[in-house]
Amino acid sequence: MIYLLTGPIRSGKTTALMQWASSLNDVSGIVTPDVNGIRHFLNLSNNEYFKMEANAGEEGMTIGKFTFSKKNFDKANGIIKSAVDRKGWLLVDEIGPLELNGNGFHSSLVPIFKKRNEKMLFVVRAGLVDKVCAYFNLTAVQIIGKSQLSEIF
Repeated sequence: MIYLLTGPIRSGKTTALMQWASSLNDVSGIVTPDVNGIRHFLNLSNNEYFKMEANAGEEGMTIGKFTFSKKNFDKANGIIKSAVDRKGWLLVDEIGPLELNGNGFHSSLVPIFKKRNEKMLFVVRAGLVDKVCAYFNLTAVQIIGKSQLSEIF
């Protein structure tokens, strides 16, 4: 079963996910909180934060008004790939327009969906759930909102 945590943009999905994950001891993956108004990656295995947005002059991937660090996305993808065979929950925040364009977390998601079949939770913003499911050929999914996180273990 794959859980898709969904809701509108800026509705507290990441905050709720981080609170839920902090109550567990078997969580790995990446969440993407805002820290002082700047998007960051958070490695759930070791609580390391690193910037999501590209610095001036750094190679990046642009989507809308944001330019994300390719180097740090590569690092985040490595963290996700290393968690594929781990026991426990695998969380990825979030699958969105970058991934639907073959960028972002795309390179780590494809092997996950082929190999892993339990305890996976991904954030997908409302309005993209059907596109994400079709693109990655996801059929066994359960759509949840942040208020339902406490119901899954």
